[in-house]
Amino acid sequence: MEGSKAFDINKEVVEPSKKALVIVDFYASWCVSTDSYIALTNRDIIKAKDLKKNSNVLCFNKNKLTTTSILKSFESQKAGHCKFITTENGRNIKITNDHLFFTKKGWKSAENLRVNDCVAIHPSFEKFKEDISDTTLVDENLILKFLEKRMTHKDYITELKKKGLLPLKTNNKCITILSRLIGSLFSDGNLYIGKNNYREISFTVGTKQDAKEIENDLNILGFKTHIKEKISENNLFGRKFTTHCYGVKCCSTSLWLLFKSLGVPIGNKTNTDYILPSWLMKASKNIQKEFLSGYIGGDGPKPTILLEQRKENKGPCDHLLLNDIEFHKNPKSLKNGLKYAKQLSKLFSNFGIKIRNIFSEDEKYVRKDGITPKIIHLQFTTNYENGFNLCNKIGYSYCKQKQENAIKIGEFLKKRIYERHCWTKKHNKAMQLYTKNHSIKKISEKLNLSYDTVFGWIKGNNKPTTFKHYEKYKDWLKKEYINGGLFWNKISKIKNIYLKSVQIISTKEPHNFFANDFLVHNCGPCKVLGPLLEKLCNEYKVKLVKIDVEQNEALAEEFGVMSIPTVIFFKDGIAKDFFVGSYPEKQIKDLIEKYK
Repeated sequence: MEGSKAFDINKEVVEPSKKALVIVDFYASWCVSTDSYIALTNRDIIKAKDLKKNSNVLCFNKNKLTTTSILKSFESQKAGHCKFITTENGRNIKITNDHLFFTKKGWKSAENLRVNDCVAIHPSFEKFKEDISDTTLVDENLILKFLEKRMTHKDYITELKKKGLLPLKTNNKCITILSRLIGSLFSDGNLYIGKNNYREISFTVGTKQDAKEIENDLNILGFKTHIKEKISENNLFGRKFTTHCYGVKCCSTSLWLLFKSLGVPIGNKTNTDYILPSWLMKASKNIQKEFLSGYIGGDGPKPTILLEQRKENKGPCDHLLLNDIEFHKNPKSLKNGLKYAKQLSKLFSNFGIKIRNIFSEDEKYVRKDGITPKIIHLQFTTNYENGFNLCNKIGYSYCKQKQENAIKIGEFLKKRIYERHCWTKKHNKAMQLYTKNHSIKKISEKLNLSYDTVFGWIKGNNKPTTFKHYEKYKDWLKKEYINGGLFWNKISKIKNIYLKSVQIISTKEPHNFFANDFLVHNCGPCKVLGPLLEKLCNEYKVKLVKIDVEQNEALAEEFGVMSIPTVIFFKDGIAKDFFVGSYPEKQIKDLIEKYK
């Protein structure tokens, strides 16, 4: 039976146990700290305390990332003893002892995790503050400004209003989707205008899955699309090659007008003067991130790590490569193109991504119209921080290949950057101890460093920026990458903590989700143990009473229940024995036989 606030312990447990054994299962669905971040399905994350019922969240099933929905999510003021877990990559989570993590040995509760255990994670994007202002970006008057005489404006405006896109404000729930699509239109997309009032929005991507991603975003906005496979034969400087891509077409004039009103250029971008719209330059980082992700999904660099030989026979080392962003401009529009490039550079700088140089050069071929276009380059600074920020803060929309590559490289760079951070902290601590008259030998022993390292810092004035790691990217990938987009992270620290409240989260099958990047299971020992207890109680003809501690806090306190699940064996009207957490079937049988 389920517990309730009116649960009568004497009637249901104490009195019956004077005649026969009664087993009481104190259970709950305790979960993560309220400030944990939960991964959603649209490249976003949300604080656990803000997660609502029926929300779609990311989960892992049958070796691939998929989605599930929330059955319940609410804050509980009764938590208790919990764990604060930190990995070697700097990730951490506060979680109840019973919560399950996926490890190399299967699901394991936080209570049973140990330092150096490996847990599964999936990297998420950094969370930026959403724009809660209600600044109007597009209204009816702006739409009318772009209408031609023969266009029936009422139909288009009515359609946009029905879809909740007019007036369009910065806090519109669809603004991030629109920003992603606009980013793609500024790179490999196009607003086309033809005869007889024909308007078309088209996108070109590399795979059918990328096309489906765009189609899904357009469908969420309420517009139909058409996907077409494109195969073409090309001949450049006598070299023949085949290009294979997919086109996504949307023939909605109302959406075309909305994009135009938001500043998307029309027609051939090489011959057209355009710049980024002022609303985007002033927008929140969350909106700018989505624009850039759509943009670099088309024209952006694919991050690559190459193994290069160092000088003086020091052995090979990893080298991060970030290709330039390149786009073509008619020589007459070169000035405009350089201005546009500077705007892009400004957007990237908002995310700590540095463009070290902007320049132009002549293209090697002459177009059919007799024009030799200019190629404008944006060169990225190729350090680990730049690469990590590109992969982790922005990512790549509508390009699966780039995104999968970015996730792997971003996780590798995160580890290297965190190691450098820890190395710098040790350097600073060593210098601090030296000012307090600690000897170099004592410092090296205290910080677990070699004498030569500490001596070099203190006497040689060496910088701590060259932390030497010998693990190469390809070796790391073989060791830590799990099929399906997951990685192993080694636990570096586990600390006992006490939480006054937690967020209780329950999902549909497969009953797992990602909290602070950790793959965790919301069917902890409570639900794993429950069916086993029911089976054994039926087998031995023993009464089983299930008490939800959320609804019976006073009872839980009376019997000293601090961890969940707690199972108490009542006989002769008193508690005779108990166990906490998961328990082997044989040992449960032994306890039943002992008191039956």
